[in-house]
This record gives sequence, C-alpha cells and structure tokens, in this order.
Amino acid sequence: MRFLITIISLCLLSQTGFAEEPGMVHFEPAKMDLPAKYQKIKPFWLDKMEVTQRKLIHYRQSTRFKDVPQYQAHFVKNKDQPANLVDWFEAATFCQREKKRLPTADEWMIAAGVKRTYPWGEAAFDGKNANICDKSCKAPWALWRIGDGYERVSPVGHYPSGATPEGIFDMAGNLWEWTSTRASGGVLLLLGKEQPREDFMDEVIIKGGSYGSHPSQSKNSAFAKSPTNFKASHVGFRCLKEGP
Repeated sequence: MRFLITIISLCLLSQTGFAEEPGMVHFEPAKMDLPAKYQKIKPFWLDKMEVTQRKLIHYRQSTRFKDVPQYQAHFVKNKDQPANLVDWFEAATFCQREKKRLPTADEWMIAAGVKRTYPWGEAAFDGKNANICDKSCKAPWALWRIGDGYERVSPVGHYPSGATPEGIFDMAGNLWEWTSTRASGGVLLLLGKEQPREDFMDEVIIKGGSYGSHPSQSKNSAFAKSPTNFKASHVGFRCLKEGP
C-alpha cells in the first residue's frame, strides 16, 4: 500500500510540477492573467472550504479547552457548519498549527477571481449559488424573491454552483472571512508572546460577506473592517499554505 501511495504521489508531481495538497487549490499568480500588483505575489495553496466547526472543536479540545469538559455543552448540532465566534488570533493560531496562515486580502482576491464580479462569475444571486440575505433575512436589504434554504449559517460546500472555476467554495456569503491585511495597510503577523499590545486593538480586512450582509458586500472586490479581538457569529476563516 505504501508503495502504491508513493507511485501516485510521483505521478501527481510529474504531471503538475508540485505535490498536490489535499483539500486545497493551487495558485501561481505570476502565470495568471492578472494586474501587475497581483502577479508579484508568490505561489500559494488555499483551502477549498472554510474551516468547519468539527475542525475547530478538535483543535480546541487538543489545546486550550482540553481540560474543560463543560465545553461539550456548546457543541453545535451540525459540525459541518463553518467555524465562527473566533477572533483573529485564534484563527491565525489554528492555521499556524496546520502549518498554514491566514491569507492576505490580495491572495484571497486572486482565489475569488480578480476579474470576476462573484466567485462563480457574473450571474446574480439565485438561491443556489450562495447563502446570502434572502427572504428569511430580517434586514431591509433582503432579497425577498430568493430563498437559499437557510436563515443563518449553512454547511460548508452546500452551494456547488457558487464555487469558483478552480473549485473553492463559499467565498461569497455564509460567513465573512478573516485576512491578515491590516485596515491601515501592511500585513498583521502572528508573533505569540512577542505580539505588540496595539495589535489586539487593530483592525484587519475581512472578505466575502455573510448570510446577513447587503448583497453588494459579497462581491469579490468588496471588503469590510473588523477589530482583531472581535468574535461574531458571521465571521469565519480559511487557511493558506505557501509554496509552489
């Protein structure tokens, strides 16, 4: 079996020039048809799905929550929903533990599609391509003619027609996603015990919109700002791995 796995890995390496990363999509900006500022970004892999509650629960049990059995009472019923109520630092630490990191806003934009209005292309919301503020949403900007099946959070990967051509899911709607780009410019790094105090009061860019956002906030080019210490039901994350 080990020999067979080795042969498969070598085949993948010979066909693509690099080893495949399960559950991730590869981007090489320098070889893509992109504006100059994006082509300078180094190759990377991005998670196909937002990090799920299942993965977050496992992470918490194996780290900070392992000695707190009462945390069991807070398990969500559907562990395939995207992880939320996670501040920037816990999200960044989760990714670091996976030998990954949070994407910058530009890396996120490359994956969503710099030249596309929405991750899937130009078609408008139809209830089948994203979890957005539909007829069950209480906001004044609700798209009352559309029903996407969920009032709030939906399981990851539930809208295959809303995936990018490369195969990344839920980049519009469902949950906003943390990036490592500071709202004031530059990149916020995870420094552990050496983290400057002001970083805990800083703001970063979040992308993608959520189940309750105005439809315009789920366009690829849109963004919002969020304090790094903010935990919300409408903010989640996915991770990026550097490399060819």
